[in-house]
Parts: sequence; C-alpha cells; structure tokens
Amino acid sequence: MIHSVIFAQSSVSSSISSLKTKIKSKTPTQATIELTWEIPSKNNIVAFNIYRSNEQITKESIKDLEPIIVLTGRYTRYNDVVTDLEKSYYYCVTTKNVKGEEFDIIIPMVNSTVIAVTPLVKEKRNDTIAKKEGHVETAENERELVPLPYLNELEDANMEKKNINPADLKTAQKFSYTKKADSAKPIQILPEDVKPETGDQYLLSTIVNNYLKKSEWDKALEQLNDFLKINRTEDTYCRAYFYLGQIYYYKGDSKNAIFAFMKSQKVCPIESHEWIDEVLNSLKMQ
Repeated sequence: MIHSVIFAQSSVSSSISSLKTKIKSKTPTQATIELTWEIPSKNNIVAFNIYRSNEQITKESIKDLEPIIVLTGRYTRYNDVVTDLEKSYYYCVTTKNVKGEEFDIIIPMVNSTVIAVTPLVKEKRNDTIAKKEGHVETAENERELVPLPYLNELEDANMEKKNINPADLKTAQKFSYTKKADSAKPIQILPEDVKPETGDQYLLSTIVNNYLKKSEWDKALEQLNDFLKINRTEDTYCRAYFYLGQIYYYKGDSKNAIFAFMKSQKVCPIESHEWIDEVLNSLKMQ
C-alpha cells in the first residue's frame, strides 16, 4: 500500500524563483539592468548574493565568482549598472538563511538566467559585401542590417541554445509555478522496483518496499545512503537518487530534494521533472 503524506507546511524556504532580467534604461555610456525575482511568503532568507558573468553561470563556474553585491534584508529586485554595453551579461541569485547557510543550487531559469542581456548589439552588416558590384539587397540579406534583440525569457522554442547545457535546459523547461496542491504528492515507485529481482535490483527494491513504502523516512534514508557507498550500475544509482529525492521532499528538505532529482533525471527524466516541479510548487505555497 502506498501512503500519501502531507508535506510539512511549517518548513521555511531559502530559495528564490522566477529570476528575470531586462534593460531598464540606457545611455551612450552605461545601462541599467533590472533583476527581479520571487520569494516564498514564508522564508528564512536574510541576504541575497547577486552574481554576474559574461558567460552562463553554472554550479562549476560560480565557485570562481564573487558576488557583485550582497543585499541584506528582504528584496525582490536589484538594478545593476554596467558600462561595457557590447558585452553580454548573465546573472544568478543565491540566498543565505538565518544560520548563515547559502542556498547555492544553480537551477536554470529559476535562480539563474540562461539568456544573456546585451545592452548594445553590434550590427551584422558586412560593408565589404554590400559594396560589391551587383550586390542587391533582398528580404533575406536585409536582416543582416538589423541588430539582434536581447531576450530575457525562454519564449521561443527555436531560440539559440549553444550556451545552455542541454541537460539543464531539458530540466528547466519542465519547471512550472501554476499548479496548486493541497497535499503532498503520493510516493512513486518505478516499475523496475515493484518486485525484487536479483543483484543491485534486488537490494534497491528491498529498501524501497520495506522502508520507503511504509513512510519510514529516516531508515530508508540510512539504507539508501549505504546503498550508494558501494559501486552500482548507473541505472540503479540514478533510481536510488530518485527515491532519496522523495524522502527529502517528505522531510521538508527542498534543497537536497532538488539535488537528488537532478541526479536521477538521466534515467527517469519525466518522473524526476514532475517531482522537481512539485518541490518548487511546495515552496511557492509557503
């Protein structure tokens, strides 16, 4: 029997969501880029770290960055002034809670931007070609004269993706903030783990059926962590993280839940994306 457990609404969040950027104003010498984001009504955030880079910010690259500013207090926007108008700018916002802990998970289009803001885009016109004898402007090559627009949200399904990690993009595109729920998502057991088989499969199935399905979160967490200490096949390794994510979700640990589901999405992407969506929705409701 699969039990449904009410999510701990008393837990507080340390995450932001819906980070967006746009050009607020521009002069010949500088531009103001406005950042806006959302925070849960119930949170323990005491500071916001604003990061800026000329390349997309990832969990690896952020280690080499210093915040351009630390905002202490309750904020949902920041205006950044830049002077090099031809450069492209990416942003990321992390938070610190009352304990001084940083919520440093990087989630594209949630707390980090995937489309650069470029205040001044160079024209694409090739004057040498334009001056060639017999050159005639057409509807096709006239487009080269028009500066490319800057985009701040993923609105075009055919947008340029070369600067976006494909795996992160697939995950981010599944995020949604519109679904409402009154209770927690029921425990989900993958078909491979319904009945114990052999080897790694047998052990993982035993943990899932003996502890996870009975809502024994601490015991299941302990057993799965022990399970992951031994070399496993990639398939069972990722499925173990899928169940870890559910345990952290029921325990109200959104940060570790998202991390676990990001690990499991290689083997069960649809299910993992749905759970990431659920975790984010639970934060929105707080």
